[in-house]
Amino acid sequence: MPETKFESPSVTSAAATSLRIIAVATVFACLYVASSLVISLICGVFIAIILEPGVKLMERMRVPRWVGSLVMVMATLAGCTWLFI
Repeated sequence: MPETKFESPSVTSAAATSLRIIAVATVFACLYVASSLVISLICGVFIAIILEPGVKLMERMRVPRWVGSLVMVMATLAGCTWLFI
């Protein structure tokens, strides 16, 4: 059986390289414009992940989830206030 060789082009075309550069620049521009929204979402997800164990503990004690979330947020704010004042 003859051996088949597949050769990949070693040189990319200038058009493909230009398109990649434009795509990367577009992504960075969109992130720059939406940075306040993206940072807010990331912070919100981080806070939710941190407070989740306490909320689950309160759910096991038959406290409604919204009350547990409120208690955890208020306790976190009180702790931060006490820490910085």
